[in-house]
Amino acid sequence: GVAGVDDQIGYYAGLLGSCFYAPLFVMNIAWGLASDRVGRKPVLLLGVLVGGCASLMLSLSSHFWVPFAARLLAGLFGANSTVTKGHLGALMPDEVERSWAYGIYGSVYGIMGIVGPLLGSLLTDPARRYPGAVAADGFLAHHPFFLPIITTTALHVAGFVLITRRFEGPKLASAFRALAGRERPLARPPPTSPQATLRAIREDHSPAGARASRGGLSWATVRAALTPAVLRAIGLYCSIALVNMLWTIILPLYFSTAAVDGGLGLRASQASLPLAALMAAKFLVQFFGSVHIVAPLGSRATFIVGMLLVGPVLLALGLLHTLPAGAGRWLALLSCMMLLGVAEAMCYLSVILQITMSVPSASQLGLVHGIATSAAAMVRTIAPAAGGAMW
Repeated sequence: GVAGVDDQIGYYAGLLGSCFYAPLFVMNIAWGLASDRVGRKPVLLLGVLVGGCASLMLSLSSHFWVPFAARLLAGLFGANSTVTKGHLGALMPDEVERSWAYGIYGSVYGIMGIVGPLLGSLLTDPARRYPGAVAADGFLAHHPFFLPIITTTALHVAGFVLITRRFEGPKLASAFRALAGRERPLARPPPTSPQATLRAIREDHSPAGARASRGGLSWATVRAALTPAVLRAIGLYCSIALVNMLWTIILPLYFSTAAVDGGLGLRASQASLPLAALMAAKFLVQFFGSVHIVAPLGSRATFIVGMLLVGPVLLALGLLHTLPAGAGRWLALLSCMMLLGVAEAMCYLSVILQITMSVPSASQLGLVHGIATSAAAMVRTIAPAAGGAMW
């Protein structure tokens, strides 16, 4: 590979992680603002389309700088998460509904986080895994990651078609309320008026409806949106982004490093299991957490509990290499990864709620989520390179 010696693997892994988030530092604000002005749907479609093209580039790459360029391109158009969070905030004016909607949104990541690593391990390097079915010197032997990445491209195509045909704000709001059991009128008035919510939904889907707010982005606009409550919530978001990116980069290296060098010595197929355990825990917390954790504790206390879990769990993970290999170490590893998933999900769900609830106006949701995600992107740009260099 491009890393001449093993000591450089961490550096290049960090570089690949950073090149996606570096453009997002600027583009999250741009796409968040664009979604407030021209509607969420066109921005989402563009992001999915470019993401599919970037995945196709990855599937055919055989040199480091091709995936680097693909990741950079995906980062330039990778603000769909920002746009979606702003859209959900506009659709769901009530705190309980928002909590449930963001929980469902996070649960999708949880499900895909379980399926993705497992499916990826089955599709990676088929010439070696399935020698009887795949030619030892064929195309798939020279492109061992083609199958999992082309599968990702196909999912982008499916997402593009789904958004084109099914993306309708009022219907989405009704679906989320039905899931939350909140179809009947709310017992207390929501913090955002129905008129403002309907106006935000119309602006999401109609460029003409948003014409009144197409003025240029000014410092006064940004300053009005960045209240002290918003800035505090963004600071919390950056803190979880920092620790998340550090363990995202370092844990796979730790898993794959030989036991004699202080790692766990896991093969790629084995490393997918603890990652799937982490995502399974995240899914459970994000799906049920809005009702059973965030509602009784509150978003602030939920974040504090989640962050307090992170330190001890990461310390325990770092000491696992001292245990003898076997079932006991596997049990400890899976337990730690599930606790890490619980902590991350609690922090993420609570901080997204805090950001959304602190926005002064529904018309500023896209801008504020764009600023928040850009700030997190800056942290995520620095963290992989720093983590890889420290490794």
